[in-house]
Amino acid sequence: MTFDPAAYGPVIAGLLTPERTMGLEFDPSARGEGGAELRTEALFGHTPVADPDAAEACAVGLWLLRDEIARAHAAAQALETPEGNYWHGILHRREGDFDNAKYWFRRVDEHPIHRQLAEKTRSTLGDIADPRAAPLRVPRDWDPYVFVDLCATAVREGGEIADACRSIQQREWELLFDHSYRLAAGRP
Repeated sequence: MTFDPAAYGPVIAGLLTPERTMGLEFDPSARGEGGAELRTEALFGHTPVADPDAAEACAVGLWLLRDEIARAHAAAQALETPEGNYWHGILHRREGDFDNAKYWFRRVDEHPIHRQLAEKTRSTLGDIADPRAAPLRVPRDWDPYVFVDLCATAVREGGEIADACRSIQQREWELLFDHSYRLAAGRP
């Protein structure tokens, strides 16, 4: 899957610019950029919403992308879905609350994006010599707990592990956003 912002309608496409990627940590200088356009009515004005919780999960993903931690947290906390739990885990991982991130990933369990995410991870980590990357490089299923630990290392130490983690996290965001969007639009 190639991530194409235009596939999500005009409002969402306008929010997904190429320079809009997530850091491993929240940017404390980020300010709310007018969250009104992140209401599900605006985000999905071009298509009917089949699953309101999944539509709200899309808003959570967009708030995370914009480093709007308070809005993302309040909305994720209210979602009792695998997607809401997944976004919640990403939020706490980026916040540096790694144990809490693992708690939320345990609530997700297996997720449909894990296979593709594991493939992306193996290709991204393939040339990295750091032995801490090895558990995610082997051909197996996605392990969110190992990734949380790798992100914690990346935040502390930077370097090629941090670059790889940012790339993997961006792909994770794209896959989870696409999955949430398709559920919201009734196209699982």
